Amino acid sequence: MASKEQNALKFVEWAHVLFTGNPLAGNTYHAQVNNKLRELGLLSEPEPTDAEKLAVAEQRIRDLEGQAARQATWHEQLVVDVMRYADKPKPPRKRLPEDVNNWDVRAYLRHHKACPEAIDWMFRHGGNLAELWRDCNNAQWMMWWMEQCGYRLLPGNWSPHDVRDYYPTAPIPEELQ
Repeated sequence: MASKEQNALKFVEWAHVLFTGNPLAGNTYHAQVNNKLRELGLLSEPEPTDAEKLAVAEQRIRDLEGQAARQATWHEQLVVDVMRYADKPKPPRKRLPEDVNNWDVRAYLRHHKACPEAIDWMFRHGGNLAELWRDCNNAQWMMWWMEQCGYRLLPGNWSPHDVRDYYPTAPIPEELQ
């Protein structure tokens, strides 16, 4: 019987012939390599029996089935959560000053008896609430609008620029929300 060193040299020669010029041979010829090592007595683990191979395969199938069941359960829960959320009524989106058009502002000013000069200026201007706020040159009108929206400003000599410094965007009264 040959020594382990001689068998190892035989294996190296055999592997060199098998793998030369084939970079993917390590994956393709794995079983051949193991068989050759066993044949030369260099691989101490015995070849698994068919029953052992079957047991490993059955365990792998059980693992995959469990994993699939967990994924299905997770997916079903996700669908339930999405449907539960979809059934809830969505809160209405608050309007932005850009959304409040000139007709809405005019109706609001008339209903709350704003001064005729403010209504006339607003009608001639023709813009939405954001544009009206940006272009207004009368601080008294702006302060009146702020009071209608529930804000209380300190009395004083406010300029339109001062009001816009504190409130860069026009507030929207509850009635126009």
